[in-house]
Amino acid sequence: MEPRHGARYGDVLALAKATEDAGFDAFFRSDHLMGVDRTT
Repeated sequence: MEPRHGARYGDVLALAKATEDAGFDAFFRSDHLMGVDRTT
């Protein structure tokens, strides 16, 4: 779901809408500019 891994805005939006349609109250995603993946 991360843009740096290829997810596009439309992909994230569709997932958020599906989450809402499923009855969940909230949808959260990472807000970090840089990921936590190791770059070794």
